[in-house]
Amino acid sequence: AGVFVLDALPNMNATQIGRWAEMIAMIRQKHPTTPVVLVPSIQYANGWVNPGAKQRATDSTKALKELYAQLSPNDPNLYLVDEGDGMLGDDGEATVDGTHPNDIGHTRIADRIEATLRKALR
Repeated sequence: AGVFVLDALPNMNATQIGRWAEMIAMIRQKHPTTPVVLVPSIQYANGWVNPGAKQRATDSTKALKELYAQLSPNDPNLYLVDEGDGMLGDDGEATVDGTHPNDIGHTRIADRIEATLRKALR
């Protein structure tokens, strides 16, 4: 692999982020210098009516930032994509149901991740 992208936060909560530390350690055993890109959680378009989902996304992204801060000083090939807020835009057109991205949403997410991928693959 040229890069590993870990992007599962929308399906995790903050306490589960510790699993990523284990996964990164396993990746590093076989691929010590391959870039690993961490992607924060999107903020759901329906977060304004579903405060629990909004809080879960906020908390899991905070936990991811803490993990990155812990691991990155010893891993120059670990990257964190900029904040997940705004990844879907603010026009309400990026999801099929307020949660799951449609084609527009996935394009916006890809656009947001691209800069970090280019840096990781330089």
